Amino acid sequence: MSKELVEFARSALFVPGTKPERFGKARNSGADLAIFDLEDSVLPSEKDLALENVLVALKNNVAGSGIVVRVNSDRLATELPVLLELYGLNPDFVGILLPKAENLAEIPSLPEGIAGIAIIESSLGLRNAYDIASHPSISKLAFGGMDFAAETGSQSPIVHDYARVQILTASLAAGISRPWDSPAGHIEDLSKVLVEAEHARTLGFGGKMAIHPAQIESIHEAFEVTKAEIEWAEAILKVDTGAAKINGQMVDRPIMLQAQSILKRAKPKG
Repeated sequence: MSKELVEFARSALFVPGTKPERFGKARNSGADLAIFDLEDSVLPSEKDLALENVLVALKNNVAGSGIVVRVNSDRLATELPVLLELYGLNPDFVGILLPKAENLAEIPSLPEGIAGIAIIESSLGLRNAYDIASHPSISKLAFGGMDFAAETGSQSPIVHDYARVQILTASLAAGISRPWDSPAGHIEDLSKVLVEAEHARTLGFGGKMAIHPAQIESIHEAFEVTKAEIEWAEAILKVDTGAAKINGQMVDRPIMLQAQSILKRAKPKG
């Protein structure tokens, strides 16, 4: 069930591990998942405090969306063992988000039921995306656009879309779910969040991470499967021959696979 929640999540909202008063708000913001963050949003001097806050929250679970914890790549030996002790005790703890994933050898082994999500945010990570996606602990990739821009020195949409397509194809080739896009930086002009999310969906992504609850509605609008898409897919899958024509469209195996993908994405969340 854990991996399924991650697979179908359209949105995942970051909340700093140093702000436990926001944990419940994030889990009830409407986001499909909440990401309790131990990494970029936490100062080095507050890493231990953030970890303790997250452990307390996982032990004293209340109702809300599923929980993913973003760990620090240089603190895995400290953070992972104590977090994984609580996996299975808290049914809403569904995933570990691994930042700055670059090499297959650095991906930790996780319990079978928990979803590992690897953020690709560097040139080396992009080069090794397929190997990372193929690791048995990885259920999903995500694009870290800000770090990628910092390394490459480029904000070019062409450069970033090249990275997105590589992450998408690595995911599909490895047989894991569609990746998440990088969070949008826009909080006040939500039309820009919608444009970014619609673009990511057009490229084949399955969802988008968020940094503010106000972004969730726009992300869901972009990634929601429409009634028309569902009706089209259901009509296509009624065809039981190798090739046929429906409403002027030739239907063969690739079209049927598209229809199956649509209905899979339309599966109810939760």
